[in-house]
Amino acid sequence: MLLTIQSSNDGVPAGKYEAKFVELSEIETSKGKAWRWAFVTDNGQTISGLSDRESGPTVKNKTGRWLAALSGKPLQNGVSVDPAHYVGKRFFCIVSAKENGTTLETFTPLED
Repeated sequence: MLLTIQSSNDGVPAGKYEAKFVELSEIETSKGKAWRWAFVTDNGQTISGLSDRESGPTVKNKTGRWLAALSGKPLQNGVSVDPAHYVGKRFFCIVSAKENGTTLETFTPLED
């Protein structure tokens, strides 16, 4: 299986964006297994971020924090989230500058 590493935000500058959640996918990186969280803005720009897939989601890691952000549920032990349920829903995404480009910092659900 050939895997291609994608640019984290495909050139999206730092800023605030309204976007639809399009997928949570499994990928391999140079640091190991990761989740790729992907959003698409109204003008078709992709915003994505990575979180660790080597260990399960916890209240102390990015995967746990982002599952809570995706669902709007509290970040606490025992909360279950099905990311597929949120595909197509709108979010407010925060993208910040980083040494080698930009990174998805966080996101929050927008009202329907």
